[in-house]
Amino acid sequence: MSPMPITATFTVAASHSGGVHSPDHHDDKDADTGACRSPRRYRLVVQNRSPSGLFPAGPHGPTFREPHPARSWPAVIGAGATSVWLLLMGLLARSVASFFWLTIVAVLLASAVAVVLVRAGDRGAAVGVGVVAGLGACIAATTVIVRLIIVGWPVW
Repeated sequence: MSPMPITATFTVAASHSGGVHSPDHHDDKDADTGACRSPRRYRLVVQNRSPSGLFPAGPHGPTFREPHPARSWPAVIGAGATSVWLLLMGLLARSVASFFWLTIVAVLLASAVAVVLVRAGDRGAAVGVGVVAGLGACIAATTVIVRLIIVGWPVW
């Protein structure tokens, strides 16, 4: 069984403004522009050939998927829960030193929760917890650095 050729027919509106006109198109000219208004029809036939090998056309190999993919909504929920956790721990602080140490403890606890979520729970939630825990540690370190520049070493 031979492959069927692919056939396409299309129409192109030809414009002969300023070129050589065929005698059968003189009566079809536009009065304003002098362009020929009759469309021309072309037929394109493409033969099916065997592929060259540059782009593989055969069946693709197996598609491997993550057995437990990280979804976006659990990541958002994990990020929100960790944000509330760090906010509550930060509100307990009475000084910059206590804010720093409470935030570091909260970040370590959140990181432990993220590890447990990766191993036994939802990976999306673990991503959210990990991202916000890292951001909380950066905020605590930035607070200490700003306080160090302004006043002096605030951690002890």
